[in-house]
Amino acid sequence: MPVGALNTGLRLSAFALLLLACTPLEPSAARSPTPSTSAAPEAKEPALDLNGRREYVAQSNGKKLGEALLEFAQQPDGGLLETNHLVMEINTQDGLQRFITDREVEYGPDLQERHSLSVDREKETETRLEVTTTGRTIIVHSTDPGRDERRTLTAPEGLSSELAVFHALRREALRGKALPLERSYLQLDEEARDFEPARYRLVERTTIRGPEGEIQAWRFESFDEGDDRATRGLVDDRGLPLELDLDGITIALRGTKAAETNGLLEVSSDIPVEGKLARSIKERSVSLVVDGGENHEKPLIADTPYQRVTRNGNTYSLLLSARRPTLKTAPSLPLSALPADLQRYLASNANSQSDAPEIVELAAKVVGKQKDSRKAARAIAEWVYRNLQKADGVRGQASALETLAAMRGDCTEHSALVVALARASGIPARVASGIVLVPGEKPGAGYHAWPELWLGEWVVMDAALGVFDTGSDYIFFEYDEPGEADSNALMKLAGKTKIVTTK
Repeated sequence: MPVGALNTGLRLSAFALLLLACTPLEPSAARSPTPSTSAAPEAKEPALDLNGRREYVAQSNGKKLGEALLEFAQQPDGGLLETNHLVMEINTQDGLQRFITDREVEYGPDLQERHSLSVDREKETETRLEVTTTGRTIIVHSTDPGRDERRTLTAPEGLSSELAVFHALRREALRGKALPLERSYLQLDEEARDFEPARYRLVERTTIRGPEGEIQAWRFESFDEGDDRATRGLVDDRGLPLELDLDGITIALRGTKAAETNGLLEVSSDIPVEGKLARSIKERSVSLVVDGGENHEKPLIADTPYQRVTRNGNTYSLLLSARRPTLKTAPSLPLSALPADLQRYLASNANSQSDAPEIVELAAKVVGKQKDSRKAARAIAEWVYRNLQKADGVRGQASALETLAAMRGDCTEHSALVVALARASGIPARVASGIVLVPGEKPGAGYHAWPELWLGEWVVMDAALGVFDTGSDYIFFEYDEPGEADSNALMKLAGKTKIVTTK
């Protein structure tokens, strides 16, 4: 998309950032109060200078969390070179966390991507993702600790860059078509190394007041199909961002009102609890009270096997149920005739490298000749619980291989390793994200990730806490592939939530 690393970098895992708390900002008062809802026809489309440079501030609820620089440079062949640099700094309970993303994208004269290189740096760790397109052949080269992988894909019909879609819709608007205008297309999901449908909508033409005067702008919305979250914002005529709202994180042009900040963002994974939490009960009732939650049009928490939910403004009343296995007999290994919706949970990925020799060897050692899938799963979870030191990982969300090398990690690292070992053993596994309650005399709660393994049914195997038949202590948000947690609920709840116990 035409926001490059501005969007990619800010989709860092919420767990890696220790759960950023994000609230959408009010529209900037600097915008034109009466933007037109359709573009007036122009006799001739003016020549467009695609060269440009922008500096940005990323913030949440008035607190700074990063800075970015984005440049466009037109090439002699009519193509475009986009370079951007994003630095994020967040004060956490474990000290200052710093993340750097550098990205370079080369577009052809048709504004389709022909080469890109993204480099993410965190602590001493560097990950690289390079994509090269020649004709209909796409080569994706991923490099990170423990992995150097190349994959060749064939570009499908309808594949496009968001920048090309924006300019196509912009041309239609300038030639007299009424706004809003919308187009569906396919985009490359570089992390999944696959293609996914997306939609781009050009909503209206307006102006904003920038540091050097008024800037002509286009308001847009961008959607990944199957995901109700959208990127909304403003871009200039070249497609350079002016203001973006990414699930409540605002990226704004330096010098505008929306870019004003007051101190550095500070986050904590702890959630205050009012009342008592009894231990080991089948059901419990709690309320989740969200500061400003009445402003969220869509509910942040839904009914699931973990919980039944009733919402009243900023309060979610939850009836939490125990998630204990119901099947008396677990299927035997190797599992056979698994449906397609379970097959995907056997695949290796960048964070849980279940096909790596070290993981395959350890899985065989831990599981041995065990054929009972439940006993095999329990052996995996218990091994991780007993052997991993309960401490921060080598970076915000270390992979299974990094975790195995360091032999330490928090909930995300425990989950990544359990998932990798389970998948290497032929057991489907996935990661849930949400909140875990901590009963006792001094009750607590915190944002958490935990694995589920499929043993004829989905069973919780929380190796970080040593909980293998869970009681009613989990509030569920969503499922994620390891390393890709990006919960809409979590991003909006962190730092703005308390739990009140009612039973």
